Amino acid sequence: MSPSTKRNKNRPLTDQHNGESGKESANRHVYVEPGVQIDLVKDLKEKYETNLTETNTQAQKQLSWAKVSAALLAVYVMATLGIYWANKKAADAAKVSADVAHDTLLVANRPWVSAEVFVDGPLQFTQNGATIALKVRLQNIGHSVAKSVDAWPRLTFDRIKALDSLQEVCNIANAPVNAKSDFGFLLFPDQPAIAVPTPVSATLQDIQIGQKESSNGDVHPFVLICVDYQSTLEERHHQTGLIRMLVQPRPEINATIGAFTAVGEYSGLQTMPARRGDFAN
Repeated sequence: MSPSTKRNKNRPLTDQHNGESGKESANRHVYVEPGVQIDLVKDLKEKYETNLTETNTQAQKQLSWAKVSAALLAVYVMATLGIYWANKKAADAAKVSADVAHDTLLVANRPWVSAEVFVDGPLQFTQNGATIALKVRLQNIGHSVAKSVDAWPRLTFDRIKALDSLQEVCNIANAPVNAKSDFGFLLFPDQPAIAVPTPVSATLQDIQIGQKESSNGDVHPFVLICVDYQSTLEERHHQTGLIRMLVQPRPEINATIGAFTAVGEYSGLQTMPARRGDFAN
């Protein structure tokens, strides 16, 4: 037998050995020594729990710092509000004190115009109403100049609404259309009083209102005077209001008559305070 034949005979054995070797390498396994345990799930779970614990701890720390910061912020806000209210209270008190001082200064130094009313002619009744001539004596008894001083009169026979009528007259003097008016007199402090002729009249309707208020048809005449003026210290109107009854002294009967029949004329009349309605502001 030749050597080549021997080699051919032995080749299948070699191929068979190689096939078994390849099969063995394709089905390799990991062998662990006895007593050693590998659990990947357990390891991952432990790592997760550890990380979760650390995360919770960090979150708790952050929450604690957040609570502390919120508490400090609340304390700061309360302290700031307390300071604000304390400062506001002090500022309000200072403003009130300043306003009081300012008002006191104005009252002490502003002009004050007094008024007296005198009859300067007879009370005359006509078919159209009634008229009478008056003089209003004005004097500045204050401590600064009074400007745009003027007397606004009205004659009324309505006893019930005399006070309302006076207020109406003063409202007209103080109306926006007259607020900027410079019409009137200039009165200095301690200047001698001036007497302003002031004719005044009433309508027939006014007389009839007065007659309805009387049981016998007589009327009771009232003179209303509103003195309007301004101060050089402030931009506002000041007023003095008077309500005066027109009366006639009757010495022969030792009496003063305040009721008249609405016919003819009456001389020698005087004014008498009505004991209500006078004011100064």
